[in-house]
Amino acid sequence: MAALLGHMNFWNASAQSVIDAFTEELKAPESRGQGKIFGLIYLSLSLITVMGNALVIIAVYKDPLKILKNSPSNLILLSLSEADLMVGLMVGPGATLWFFRIGKAASSFGYIIVVLGCTSLVVSVGNVLLLTIDRYYALAMPLKYRVKITKKTVTIASSVIWVFSICYALAFGLLPQYFLLMWFVSVVLLFSCSECISTLYLVTLKNLSKHSRSRIVVSNSLLSTALAYQREKKVFKVILSVIFVFYVCFIPWLGNQFLIYFCKSCHTHRKTVLVFSHVTQVFAYFNSALNPVLYACRFAKFRATFMYFLRKFLPRRGSKKTVRISERRQANVARL
Repeated sequence: MAALLGHMNFWNASAQSVIDAFTEELKAPESRGQGKIFGLIYLSLSLITVMGNALVIIAVYKDPLKILKNSPSNLILLSLSEADLMVGLMVGPGATLWFFRIGKAASSFGYIIVVLGCTSLVVSVGNVLLLTIDRYYALAMPLKYRVKITKKTVTIASSVIWVFSICYALAFGLLPQYFLLMWFVSVVLLFSCSECISTLYLVTLKNLSKHSRSRIVVSNSLLSTALAYQREKKVFKVILSVIFVFYVCFIPWLGNQFLIYFCKSCHTHRKTVLVFSHVTQVFAYFNSALNPVLYACRFAKFRATFMYFLRKFLPRRGSKKTVRISERRQANVARL
């Protein structure tokens, strides 16, 4: 890594040398407080990530209202939540321990955290791409949606993402002498996925706008016109928010990775580059905490299921009959 090692001949650099370069500045007495701050951030991030994604997973597996398991989109969300839960249970606590024990943690432990982090990011972004494809067909090509996107197709696609990521993690772990090459491949892969996600969402917006205008021209009803505009505006806001959050979380991290690899002149500002690297890494993992809110909570079926759990564990005063009627109403609304 040119910004850390000061030269471009880094492809054969060992994993040990890279981890040492990352920890050297944090071992300094004046930087120990910085390490503790990042440790606390990762600890807080882990708790939020585990709680949000565990709730999504429980909602799909339990499915008390019988409205979640039949949707291909929800199976993608389940796979995405499982990947993000792995971040919260393994990567976050591992990073916390590593930052708190700078100078004492074994280099092999740091290497394991890097491998797990890389694997979880690939799985998470791969499932986000799969969900983007699902939304593309649902919004831009609704007539082909039920034919193209089925439970079988989604299950196969999610399994391929997991198998590929696990095989990549094994290759990553078994070939430490090619650490930088393997890591760079993951960076390029994540960059390619992020561009595909953005492109698909922009094409979805374009096609959705075109279909909405055509429906408005055909319809003579002012109410239908107003509803079409309202729906298009709502979907437009949702897609823009998804793109914005995804870019805020991942583009700084991706840009920093390319900077570390190829900016030789940045070696004179290595400390700044390292701090920026840790900050952008936090943003990348923060995406795992936001995914349940960004994707699951905006679906009516998930909101109805979450409300069911809320009423079950935090019952209000009143008869059980009223609660059951409310649950049935929530289920009927979610089925629409």
